[in-house]
Amino acid sequence: MEMTPTIILPMETAARELDAKLVMAAFLADRGAACITGSHARINAILHAFRPGDVYVSQTIVKAKRRIFRIMKAMGLHLAAWDEEGLIWPNADYYRRRRLDPENFAILEHFFCWGEQQAEVVRQTFPEQAPKLRISGNPRQDLYHPAFRPLYAGQVRAIRQELGAVILVNSNFG
Repeated sequence: MEMTPTIILPMETAARELDAKLVMAAFLADRGAACITGSHARINAILHAFRPGDVYVSQTIVKAKRRIFRIMKAMGLHLAAWDEEGLIWPNADYYRRRRLDPENFAILEHFFCWGEQQAEVVRQTFPEQAPKLRISGNPRQDLYHPAFRPLYAGQVRAIRQELGAVILVNSNFG
């Protein structure tokens, strides 16, 4: 009997990523996939527990990930990624230099893009690997869709009660 691969969804910053990873895991589970999410450091520390054929979905492909990507590939894991910081950048050259490591990209089987702008820069950078690209949006931004508003209704009421009207600025700034 063939085993269904486990989908591994590591997080770097739970406050920023947890809700989106849980929603993604719920959608995948609804389609029969087993999913694991948690701290990327803790997940990486127990990589030996995963089976060849499991799918690791990284939140970045920066140069610092080279060693762990090589280890995962040697273990027989399938690698996919998106770039948590792939939505907005100063210019294409900056993005290529800081976020697109060629060695890591070569190891990937799929790279999920926020949109066409990011996909075009990646296509220009790695034209021979364009078939790996999937324009999918991003799970964090998908949570702003009206269908997900009920998930936060209680928190919204509490914040409005405490602070009154507020404007949410979703950013990565401290």
